[in-house]
Amino acid sequence: MVKDKPLKVILSTVALALGLVLSLAIGGFSSARPANAANAYDISSYQGYVNDNQASRLKNEVNFMILKAENGGLYQDQQFDHNAYEMQKNNIPYGAYDYSTYANPAQAQEEAQALYQRAPQADFYVNDSEENDAGDQYNDSTQAWANEIHQVTRKPAILYSGTYFMNTHTTPQTRNAYDGLWVAQYGAEPNPAYHYDLWQYTDQHYSPALGESVDASVFPDGNDKPMSFWTGNGQSSDDHAQPIHVTKVTKPVKPVKPIKPVVKPIVRRHRRHYTHKVRKSASVKINTVNKKNNKKSNHNARNMNTRRNRQVRQARQKEAWQTAVRKHRRQASKLYRKTKKNVQAHKHSVKIIYNPHYYRSKRIDYLKVIGQNGINLYTMNGKYFDHVDPGTVLTVYRFMTVYHPSTGYMTKSVGIHYGHRDLFTSRKDLVQWYKYQNQNN
Repeated sequence: MVKDKPLKVILSTVALALGLVLSLAIGGFSSARPANAANAYDISSYQGYVNDNQASRLKNEVNFMILKAENGGLYQDQQFDHNAYEMQKNNIPYGAYDYSTYANPAQAQEEAQALYQRAPQADFYVNDSEENDAGDQYNDSTQAWANEIHQVTRKPAILYSGTYFMNTHTTPQTRNAYDGLWVAQYGAEPNPAYHYDLWQYTDQHYSPALGESVDASVFPDGNDKPMSFWTGNGQSSDDHAQPIHVTKVTKPVKPVKPIKPVVKPIVRRHRRHYTHKVRKSASVKINTVNKKNNKKSNHNARNMNTRRNRQVRQARQKEAWQTAVRKHRRQASKLYRKTKKNVQAHKHSVKIIYNPHYYRSKRIDYLKVIGQNGINLYTMNGKYFDHVDPGTVLTVYRFMTVYHPSTGYMTKSVGIHYGHRDLFTSRKDLVQWYKYQNQNN
């Protein structure tokens, strides 16, 4: 047994060393991020407003972001400018993508140029091609999109689509026109006949920084693009991105504890512990029922009184309001008839005193608007017609007497604009007598 002890020590030491080597090897070849992490998120206005705190926390979750910039060349994403500002503020590399809707090569070039103009600070540009609106010209249009990006910038052009659409609609020439391919397939890692550089593996990845589920992408196995390809010139070219192996994480199910049956002990009591129930007489039962019914009826009566009082109060208020309206209308009508009758009866015998603040001379042919905010024009029926800016010269057709039903005031303060038959004020602080012949001299 003494001779066997050194042998056991040697064997245990060798086993420990092998375990350390295997753990280091596994740790060296695996990603630095957890198995359910992502290299990139792509977001749009659907995720809503991203504040500064959320943007700063995104640095700890992804290597770069992909932001939606436009939907075709005409419609810009509502949150893109703000999201791009937050990425630049927090030093997060980002790319911009265009949900393409082009129908020919010319429109494809316009969309690519619009994307670059909207996002000149982006590190790469993505053609999100999920629909074929160009028909037989799809591949020519998609290649024209990439060529236009290469004309305006040296940054990478990326083609994005689902694996099925990519396989059935794109040709090798179209895929080779782009600097990289980004494919979407939820579930198993895709294995197409062509090489791709980024894999969108889910649309239900929970981001702690944003507090919601987002689209997440990872680098596939065999990735040969350096990280600087996606993040610009900030990193060296030999800094290759490490792939992240996606594993499905399920929450552990807590074992259900068996429910123990509750067994009540049988207690034997002496006869003296039991008490006999005393039966209530019929009269006691009747009195109890009557008391309960009286309580219910009193409660219902109080509720009915409250509702009835409220209805009566509302009816009285409505009636008082209608009475006041009728009284006001009668008074206004009576005043109108009285004033009109007096004016017609004493039209030639009574001298009317006009307001000195208004023009009323028949010799006035032109009035110039001097009011700071201009004046409003009205039709003969009193409806608003137009607005006149300061400095406008109005031609006076004639002055007329106007009755104001609200005050009963008679005045000749309103002129008629020649040609339109619309009324305007001739108040001296808003319009000024204008001699047109003096200006010609």
